[in-house]
Amino acid sequence: MDTDVTHIAVGGAIADFHSRPVKRHWGRLAGIGLTAAAAAVVGMIVATSLPTTPVEPAAPAISQTSPAQETPSGPLKDLFAAADEVLVLQALPNPTAWNKAQEEFLRQSQSAPAAPGIPGPQFPVLGVEPINVLQVLKGTRIPGQSTLDVKAAPAWWKNTNSVAPLTFLAFITKGTDGESHLMTEPHALLEIRNLRQGILTDTTTHEVVDTGPDLSQRISVAPTGDVPIATYTTVPKVVGMIQEQRMNADGTSSGVMNGHLTSTEACFTFQTSTQKVYLRWPSGYTAATKSLPEDASGDISSDNNSLGDRPVVLNDWGVVYGYDGSPWPALTGNLTNETASCSNEVLPVFDVVPTEGPGSSPYALNHEAGASLP
Repeated sequence: MDTDVTHIAVGGAIADFHSRPVKRHWGRLAGIGLTAAAAAVVGMIVATSLPTTPVEPAAPAISQTSPAQETPSGPLKDLFAAADEVLVLQALPNPTAWNKAQEEFLRQSQSAPAAPGIPGPQFPVLGVEPINVLQVLKGTRIPGQSTLDVKAAPAWWKNTNSVAPLTFLAFITKGTDGESHLMTEPHALLEIRNLRQGILTDTTTHEVVDTGPDLSQRISVAPTGDVPIATYTTVPKVVGMIQEQRMNADGTSSGVMNGHLTSTEACFTFQTSTQKVYLRWPSGYTAATKSLPEDASGDISSDNNSLGDRPVVLNDWGVVYGYDGSPWPALTGNLTNETASCSNEVLPVFDVVPTEGPGSSPYALNHEAGASLP
């Protein structure tokens, strides 16, 4: 849906779309604590741990006789051969355990300061954590929710969330205790940052890792079932902002993004107390429907296991950028002279310009920053 025309029609009656009513409050998205001063840009929105709910439908299991189980050629063939399991997985948040460990560490640190020569309390590390297995490249594990000992993983594994979970290629060994453990060899855990292209990066240097085509072609995490949204190809020379000026009782301010999605296309709008615009996105963005955790009032909730289907915007890397009902303090971009129709409403077109670079996602901003990928 790349377009430069002056009227973009995303047709269909309102009943044809999946949509939620406009909300004018922050909801209960975990980790978003933006103040009015922090409302200058969209990139300052941060979402932290959400409940450990299923994120994506699991891929079908690969049988032991599948060619995908064979050791691939390429730089990681020895690591693959040594592993008992090779999984494509998502890190799921584990806030209850992480918060408890942090509280215990702080309690011990305050009650028993370390004496000379005596080790003090140990900072909490990762342990057996929840995961969502997307693909089984080697082994017999069933795709879906599971657990894995990830003590060897970087601490920023904890930055994952249920809206935009961190995705990895993991090489796993069975220990003498009978448990599955993440291997400690170099490249035993690679982050898949660009889901559309399946690009893997080192979890320490964040540099792209060449796994060879035989292995990389087995990885399939690109979005499926997504539909086009209106996009632009030339980045606007002038970048401005739409910002909600009216303050809420708690001192915050926010407009609301809403989405309308059919089986073939989608459109999104942004509304403040004074204006409403049609959103046009950078080239490569698409839309999809995803199940997100929400409470009874329809807010994204950190303490509720109910799931609700919502239209979402997927960025150029295939990661959730925003969802229907998202509260935003502001959007950066350019208000054009064009108009477009969304759900039978003609609105001025606003070209959204993310300020965080390639693969930017407000829900991944609390992840460890990595090198820009090609």
